[in-house]
Order: sequence, then structure tokens, then C-alpha cells
Amino acid sequence: MQQEGSYRRSRFMQQSLIMIHWWLWICLCFSTSVLSDPPKLVGAPKDVDPNNPKVKQMAAFALGEYNKASKNGCTYEINNIIKAQEQIVAGVKYILTVAMKVKTCKKTETLKVQRKKKLLKCTFEVLEQAWRNSTQMLKSKCH
Repeated sequence: MQQEGSYRRSRFMQQSLIMIHWWLWICLCFSTSVLSDPPKLVGAPKDVDPNNPKVKQMAAFALGEYNKASKNGCTYEINNIIKAQEQIVAGVKYILTVAMKVKTCKKTETLKVQRKKKLLKCTFEVLEQAWRNSTQMLKSKCH
């Protein structure tokens, strides 16, 4: 009788250990999958290749709008596209970080002063709505 009770306890311990190992394995698998690949938010901006032709097209559009609005008599050119993102909204919003330099100025002395400055870093937000044949500058911030 005592041997049978000992056998039951031993069997219970084995089953308990198996269950503990099973739960630890499940927890480990779940935590690894959750921590290694965070969920992507639907509609959030995503990084895109700055050399993508569409990104370059949107950067050129933003540059044209920036130059039209420039009040210092200078026009700028893009030195390079630092970062590009796109976000699906009511169309595609491009968020572009670019480095720009002075190309021309109406006054020679202004051009000399502007060229001494370092590159201008700008962030542009451009919305393209292809079905409307519409592209517009939403935001422009330079420093």
C-alpha cells in the first residue's frame, strides 16, 4: 500500500513537471515572437528608399514649392535626400527630410552670405492624390 502511494506521488510529480515545461515552452515561444517583431500599425508612416523615383519626384515638387515661397531672393537645390517615408491616408503622404544648398540669389552679396552657411536641413510633407491628379505641399520646415 505504501509503495502504491509512493508510485502515485512520483507519477503526479512527473505530470506536474511535464505541464510546467509545456507552459514554459509556450511562454518562451510567445514572448520571442512578440518581442522580436513588434506589430506594425496600419496607416503609420513607413520608411522607403530615398532613391526611389517617386520619392525623387515628390522631393522635386517640394523643392519647387519651397523656392516659390522663398522670401530671401534665393533658390535652392537638393543636395541629398536624408530620409523618406510614405503614409497611406486619403492618398499617399510623403514625409521627406532633405539637405539643401543655395543655387542662385538675386543679389550677389546675398548669394555669398548664403553659400557660407552650411546645408539647410528641411522636412517636407507632400500629399499626392493620384485619382484627383493633385499634389500639394502640406508642411515645410527648415533649419
